[in-house]
Amino acid sequence: MKNLLDRISIISLSVLLRLPEPWSGRIRGLLYDRWSRRFDRETGHWSGGYSRYWLFKPLVSLGPTCIPLLVRDLKDDNSRPWWRMEVLRAICLENYLTPATIQPEDRGILDRVVAAWLSWAKENGFT
Repeated sequence: MKNLLDRISIISLSVLLRLPEPWSGRIRGLLYDRWSRRFDRETGHWSGGYSRYWLFKPLVSLGPTCIPLLVRDLKDDNSRPWWRMEVLRAICLENYLTPATIQPEDRGILDRVVAAWLSWAKENGFT
């Protein structure tokens, strides 16, 4: 399965994601786990602009079903949360969901921004 995941193109991704459950959910989970590790590894030195990274759009294309995985990682791994929150926001905007409300005084304060997203996820049934 690992070799297959390495060879998935964006075009074949759209076909795979149309498979019926449980295949679609399992594939999304595997892709998210693999791509998030790679995202962490390859953007570890970045301080922003994550939407320019080539894996950003494929992660967003996984849609709302990967929100629980993003939230899980926000809870467990605060080492690289900024890109996860950026992906969460993009998924929300693409799927007509209202993203977390970040108070102006909380912007840029990691603990408060993460807490706002975790609260949002709980209120919207993603945890």
